[in-house]
Amino acid sequence: ASSLDAKMTDLSDREEKSEIYSSNMTQAMGA
Repeated sequence: ASSLDAKMTDLSDREEKSEIYSSNMTQAMGA
């Protein structure tokens, strides 16, 4: 279970970073 939790946390963490990255790229393009 802890292994599964770790994977889920890692996945959501990567998704969050991906959203931040996309947001930063959008701002860079607009600037």
